[in-house]
Parts: sequence; structure tokens; C-alpha cells
Amino acid sequence: MNKISKGDVVVVHKPLDVLEHPTWVPEMDRYDGKKFVVSSIFESNHTALLSGTGLFSFNINWLQPVKEETEEVFDKTDISCIW
Repeated sequence: MNKISKGDVVVVHKPLDVLEHPTWVPEMDRYDGKKFVVSSIFESNHTALLSGTGLFSFNINWLQPVKEETEEVFDKTDISCIW
């Protein structure tokens, strides 16, 4: 089980078993693969509400935390070309 907290950015993944609690309904397909912010967590039934998704409850196992990406910055100055 993922450790998800209120305010986390997550990606929603449609479960293989769409009957897993809470049931994944066809209207939820539009959220599959998209990023959202967790607005509420319900530990008792392992669900979360996500901002921008209405009142759909998402099983926290369907959510993947988005890790902050760090970009490596390289100095693109090639000193061999400087005269």
C-alpha cells in the first residue's frame, strides 16, 4: 500500500479488478493516467478524494505518488571552442 497524504500529487491508475472497493465506474476512465492533488484521505476504508474529480472515491492502491523530479543541469559551454 502506498503512503499517501493530503496535499500529495498522485497519478491515478485504473485497477485490473474494477470491482475492487470502491468500484471503478466507466465515468472514472477520464482520470486514468492523470495527475491530481489529494484533498482528503479516509484511512478506515483506504480511499482518497482528489481535487478536480468531484465526489469520486479512489482506492489508495490506485494512486501512485509523483516524486519531485530533479533535473541535472550541465554546463553546455565547450571550452575547447572558446578562442
